[in-house]
This record gives sequence, C-alpha cells and structure tokens, in this order.
Amino acid sequence: MIRRILYCRAACLVAFVGIFGVAIHSFLDFGLRITISTLLFFTLIVIAVQNDRLADAKAGGLSGTAAALENDPSSYVV
Repeated sequence: MIRRILYCRAACLVAFVGIFGVAIHSFLDFGLRITISTLLFFTLIVIAVQNDRLADAKAGGLSGTAAALENDPSSYVV
C-alpha cells in the first residue's frame, strides 16, 4: 500500500517536472504550436492530476470537491 502511494507521488512529481520542461521549451521555441508537444503537455497534466487524486484516495484523504462537500453538505447542487 505504501509502495503504491510512493509510486503515485513520484509519478505526479515527474509529471510536474515534465510540465515545467514543456512550459520552458514553449517560451524558447514554437512549443505548444506543435501538435505532439501539446499532446504531451496535456497527457502530463492528466497524469499529474490523476496520480495526485489516487494517492490522496489511497492515503484515506479526500481532495477537492469531495472534501468540500463532506465539510459543507449545504453546498450540494440540485
């Protein structure tokens, strides 16, 4: 269990480093105008967000909307 959480955190960190690299590259070159760079950028964003949510769920915590709804049930949208 701990090993999976560490893997999810590591994947999230690596994805954020990749996002930072693509962002720096886009300032110096064509960057996100090239289709494959844009696909890589959005893929890294999905990996970062999903792995962070999975790690939080496996650690027993709730993140984002689920935590807000649990703390304030009156904020449900009907």
